Amino acid sequence: MKYIDISDIEINKELPKIDFNINDHEYELACSVFTSCNLRCKFCFQEHMSKLPSVEDVYKIPKQMYLLMKPEFEKYDIEKINLKIWGGELFMDSLPISFFDAYEYLFFEFQRLVLQDFPYMKIHPTWLSNGIFTRKHEVYNLIKKTNGSLGLSYDPEGRFNTQEQFRQWVENYMYFDHCLGKIIISITPTKSNIKSYIMNNSLANFFTQNMKNTIDISYYTAGKNYLEDTPDDEDMFQFYKWLVNNKVFNCYVIDNIFKVFDKNSNHPMYCNCKKAIQYQDGYCIKNCALRASRSLPQEMFYGKYKDEISEENCTEYKNSLGILKRGCLYCKWYEKCQKTCWISILSSAYKISECPLKRIYEYIESNDYLIRDWKRYNETHVSSSDNI
Repeated sequence: MKYIDISDIEINKELPKIDFNINDHEYELACSVFTSCNLRCKFCFQEHMSKLPSVEDVYKIPKQMYLLMKPEFEKYDIEKINLKIWGGELFMDSLPISFFDAYEYLFFEFQRLVLQDFPYMKIHPTWLSNGIFTRKHEVYNLIKKTNGSLGLSYDPEGRFNTQEQFRQWVENYMYFDHCLGKIIISITPTKSNIKSYIMNNSLANFFTQNMKNTIDISYYTAGKNYLEDTPDDEDMFQFYKWLVNNKVFNCYVIDNIFKVFDKNSNHPMYCNCKKAIQYQDGYCIKNCALRASRSLPQEMFYGKYKDEISEENCTEYKNSLGILKRGCLYCKWYEKCQKTCWISILSSAYKISECPLKRIYEYIESNDYLIRDWKRYNETHVSSSDNI
């Protein structure tokens, strides 16, 4: 397929923008408490502050966040808020221990404010961390008190600067895997990370040693090192194939790939940005390109439509431009396919050849024993989609 730059794409003004808002009753709210961090991951989209945050600022977040979000909750028929809380690094040892009280207050005060106006609403917090900390008991108590989940980010390349950091991560993983029974492991498929995965099947064994854990793919969004970090279609196909061949069925994306072959399954879409927003520094934002790639020009993602993008229409533009760049409308898998993170492929650094999702569907179709293996997994394990 010829590479298409989105600046060449003409959107028919009479054509409604595409909306894949598949879960009508759930809303994803990401709360970035601060950006200070004890790591400097090569591919991270954040510009980390070296100055430590103030604990007083954390206490201000619940009210600020709720006042900004209330109109969104009123606009949609929301029954559940999936609240993701992250930094920077929430649990780094350099922070005073009083921050744990502030985190607890952040969740319970936000919950109180929501429930006084929306008493039927459920709120599930997921506390996200890079896993480099020593205060295991404080983290465990926070998760249990808030009835939340723990997500640990992991990548074989560009993350750990020392063996001590890696040792600390493994120690924390083993502790929480045992104490909580299940955790979320978030991975970012950059070009170098994909290469490391494919060359090391022991990492697949690590992902599948506790099938109650969820492997969450956080697609790479172009950042300052985008020229070397951005994968291409061949990289992504080989990554999907590696996960499929190693039966990493507890990966949310892989589980959804196999649902295409199950007539009794629904077919969720990966991107649900219409009802996903990030709070940071007193404001909320839906535009992923602004949220994750502030240092890069918006033209790199939206081409000549950059001046038309707003908080109200960015989801529809991303869907439409992504569908057109990817060529989805001509694909036989279009209706059932989960699609992808549109902003990750809209970057002009992402070169299109043959769709990796289309190729993995065809690969699975020609190796139907994989479908049988997936169905056996689902008969004996909780579906990974229940853990997100």
